[in-house]
Amino acid sequence: MRIVSTALFVILMVCSATIAATEQGTGMLFGSDHAFYISAPDGWILDNRSGANQGLHMVFYPVGETWANSPVMAYGQSVPKSADIKSVADQVENTVKKFHTNGNPKYRAEQKPPLSLPDNKEAVIYYFQGDQWGNFEAAGYIEENKTINFLVFNARTKEVFDKNIPSFYKLLSSYRNSFTAAGTMSKPSFDEIVSKAKEQTYTQQGKAYKASVRNAIGQLMANSMRSCFDYVSEENKRDFQFIFKIASDGQISEVFVTPENSLTTCFSGLVLNAHCPPHKFGSFLLYERMDITK
Repeated sequence: MRIVSTALFVILMVCSATIAATEQGTGMLFGSDHAFYISAPDGWILDNRSGANQGLHMVFYPVGETWANSPVMAYGQSVPKSADIKSVADQVENTVKKFHTNGNPKYRAEQKPPLSLPDNKEAVIYYFQGDQWGNFEAAGYIEENKTINFLVFNARTKEVFDKNIPSFYKLLSSYRNSFTAAGTMSKPSFDEIVSKAKEQTYTQQGKAYKASVRNAIGQLMANSMRSCFDYVSEENKRDFQFIFKIASDGQISEVFVTPENSLTTCFSGLVLNAHCPPHKFGSFLLYERMDITK
């Protein structure tokens, strides 16, 4: 069963699952097969509650507006790749077909130049119009290994669309995938990496550095677990193991986890890119077990 996407706030890497909306907030949309971040630009709000009853857990709109009444808004979504949806072009074609089937024969899509993103990624851009409500929309699609992640931008009129389209590109340019780095494991195997991590902590210097990392980001990890627990099913609240790959400047560049589920995807995404104390090991592997008492 595919886990339904959920958004979390990440504010200076300290999490709060109780806040409903925040100006210039950063949201993480995650599920069993995806996890990505988008940040609200200046003058916009991230809201993870107002669109939830519509299945939208990461929505954005201008400061001073509400999700219900704003003339312009945006939201993040993800669809799994399948036999029918293998590419962005398939997803766009499927969207247009659904509108035609539902009584919108003039609905059409127009492809625009792509938007370059970090890590050699790009967002494929389409503009849409012709629905029965007179909306104008843009969508930016990013193809990942298992999913197509995207941001939809909706305006009630052409004038509002043109005025606010720069904000759509600012939102989209903040996209950062954390699922591949956090959840996908390739050779060497997890056990082999565990062995390497333990070798580093056999030395006094390694033990001391591991302790300094725990002191530096222990609260972050606790906050991350607390937030993730609010959003995942009981069946995924299980013990897990993780390894942080920490660069010499202290930044966590990769997180390896086992088993892979919505809890570990959430946890990994929240701690990825957190900063630990700098070190002189070249690359430090920190291994931990997260034991969850039910």
